[in-house]
Amino acid sequence: MKCNKKVIIGVTVLILIGVVTISYAFFSIAGKQNLGNTFNSGCLNIKIENESDAITLNGVYPVTDTEGLSTEGYTFTIKNMCSASTNYMINLESLDKTTDTLDTQYIKTALSSDTMDNLIQKLDSSMETKALISSAYVSHNLYKGSIEGNSTREFKLRIWIDYETTKEQGMNKTYKNKINVIADFDLQVEKFAEIKTTYEDRTLEGIIYGEASNIKYCTSTGNKCIPEASTTITNNKIKIGLNRGKNQIICTTLDNERVMCSDPVKRKEATLLTSKYDDSTFLGSDKLRSEFESITTLDNIEAPKNISSWDVSEEKNNGIIAWYTDEDNNGKYELYLAQDGGVVANPDSSYLFMNFNNVKSMDLSNFDTSKVTNMESMFYYTKIDNLNLSSFNTSNVTNMTNMFYGSSNLTSLNLSNFDTSNVTNMSGMFRETFKLTNIDLREANFSKVTKYGDMFLHTNLSSIIINDSNAEAFIKERLNDASETGVNVIIAS
Repeated sequence: MKCNKKVIIGVTVLILIGVVTISYAFFSIAGKQNLGNTFNSGCLNIKIENESDAITLNGVYPVTDTEGLSTEGYTFTIKNMCSASTNYMINLESLDKTTDTLDTQYIKTALSSDTMDNLIQKLDSSMETKALISSAYVSHNLYKGSIEGNSTREFKLRIWIDYETTKEQGMNKTYKNKINVIADFDLQVEKFAEIKTTYEDRTLEGIIYGEASNIKYCTSTGNKCIPEASTTITNNKIKIGLNRGKNQIICTTLDNERVMCSDPVKRKEATLLTSKYDDSTFLGSDKLRSEFESITTLDNIEAPKNISSWDVSEEKNNGIIAWYTDEDNNGKYELYLAQDGGVVANPDSSYLFMNFNNVKSMDLSNFDTSKVTNMESMFYYTKIDNLNLSSFNTSNVTNMTNMFYGSSNLTSLNLSNFDTSNVTNMSGMFRETFKLTNIDLREANFSKVTKYGDMFLHTNLSSIIINDSNAEAFIKERLNDASETGVNVIIAS
């Protein structure tokens, strides 16, 4: 005997949006379902259980899909306690519309389950269905499926504000909704194959539920991408090897149907080892610093085959590795430092590249210095003549003592991106850079600098670019201290 009655199970989700200094949205999910509530309708009995606590996130603004999928979300389990299977749908019903209600077109949802990666959807008219709550003004269907008798399905729902939403569209708006699980024997359900993926050891593995003959995939660090690359399905499973970089999602489609995206694949957290000033070898290598001729940082941890590498991470988790080669067979070695997404420098990066006096090339374009507080003697007595530091983030650095001391082949330094607003010590920073003629310090702030002795002693400077009259006064005093005359101090326009 079948029963045509419907069952509605609800949890409340609330989004509140307001004005803050760096963002313009407050986002909270609230309304915890009472544990173990049971809804009966004749022979049909569905129970919601194991739901998570309410989530409150403050200061949330429009984000990418990758960022949206990084949020905790709301988890719940539905259980069919009857012996007969039934079809069901999960709807999002928008409530209590006012003049300040956020339009649903600016809302994105991601629904995942124990058999399905995240089904990301932007609410639109094609998803609209009949609203079943008296105060609802519109309802959007997120998912339709079938559940066997005496079985369960686990779900997670995430909601965020679409990345393309502008301040004008989202500011000072409110949005309230309710999620309903609606069971109905007569509901028409189109069955799609689903995939559930896991990531480990640089390989994405997926189990396919249902029938599928082909699969395509893509990777993205922003919004959901369009799957175009193909891979092979073997025994309803797939494996995709990935060169993991920055946090990313992998989106797949089975038989060119709906797109499902993984939870964000995150790089292994690791920080480069510190380098003590008395180390003659570098970070545990078997070579002296003087035996290297180049240093390159990479954003892919994959070392070349048949090359020995070693762990140079502070955490000892192989999150950062190093290796060297002698590609030109001249007895000098090319050194590589590699980490997925770029090498994260240690907060104490003092003396890091000291005494690399035969290094002619130093590629630091994949060197993340955002955590660094100490750059003392970082390039002490190097002999490189061209140093590109355009990717350096120095916003947290407090100590630049002797940073370029003795780098005697440098002729110019473009430090136009250097944020020195927290630096207190610049003593000897450019001392004995005998060939140095030009420095660009247009973003430098010297307001916290209290130690500056011998900052420009023994240079060959002809010009320094700075940003304002306060910086000009500071620089001219330091040049006078070092008896450096004839230097043109230029205020950038």
